[in-house]
Amino acid sequence: MAASPLLDPDSYLDDSSSPDHQFSSPNDPVRMFLIALVAVLSVTLAAVSYARFSDGAPPRAVAAATTAPPTTTTGATESPTTAAPATAAPTSISQTIVPVTSAPATTSTTFGESRGTPDPPLDVTVVSTSSTGAEIRWRSDECVGSRYQVGDFEEGGGGFPDVERCWFNHVILAGDPAFSPPLTPNTAYTVTIQAVNRNGDLSEPVFVQFTTSP
Repeated sequence: MAASPLLDPDSYLDDSSSPDHQFSSPNDPVRMFLIALVAVLSVTLAAVSYARFSDGAPPRAVAAATTAPPTTTTGATESPTTAAPATAAPTSISQTIVPVTSAPATTSTTFGESRGTPDPPLDVTVVSTSSTGAEIRWRSDECVGSRYQVGDFEEGGGGFPDVERCWFNHVILAGDPAFSPPLTPNTAYTVTIQAVNRNGDLSEPVFVQFTTSP
C-alpha cells in the first residue's frame, strides 16, 4: 500500500525543490530592497552630477583662480615705483640748508669781531663846550667799544672788552663825572680816542682839541 503524502515525512524534505517554495524564502525581500536602493542611488548620483557640471561653474572658478595671480604681481610691481619719490626728499632738504650756512658769516662781518685791529674812529666832532666840559661825538662802520683820555686825566672807556656791548655811534662827555673829572674854564684840552673790539684790540688813535669857555 502506497504511503500517503500527508503521512510521509520525507515528502516535506523534498518539497524544497518546488517552485512555490522559492518565493516563500525569507532572503528574497532583502535582496529586492538592496537592488532597488542601488538603483535609486545610481539615479540620484546621475542627477546630481548632471546638475553640477551642466551650468559651467568649474570653468568660472578656474578662470577666477587664474586671474588672481596677475593682481598680486601687479601690486608687487607698483611698490618699487612708489618708493622712488621718497628717495628724492633728501635733495630738497640739502638745498634748504645751503642758505643757512652763509648766515653766520654775515653776522660776524657786521660786528667786525674777527677782522683784527678795528678801524680808527670816524667823523670825530666837538659838538659843544662849556666852562667845565665838552661833548664829543664819533662813529664807526663796525660795532665797537670806545677808549679815550681827556688831557692828563686817567684813561676811560666803555663797551668792549670790559662788557659785551658795542656801538656804531659814540658820545664822550668830557668833564662829566662818568667820563672825567670836571674841567677848568678857559683851558685847552686834547682828547685821545680809540676804537676797541671784543678781543681788546685797539685802533690807531685819533686826536681832537677844544678849549673850555671862560
